[in-house]
Amino acid sequence: MTVTCPICGHKSTQSTTKVRQQQVLLCPKCKSLFIIHR
Repeated sequence: MTVTCPICGHKSTQSTTKVRQQQVLLCPKCKSLFIIHR
């Protein structure tokens, strides 16, 4: 699943399970931790 980092705007592929369960994701570009709220 492709998500966009809210801090730097970089698009990265993250685990769909992690996104669904609202677990912390790591942006590979700026190393920010963020959660996608649906």
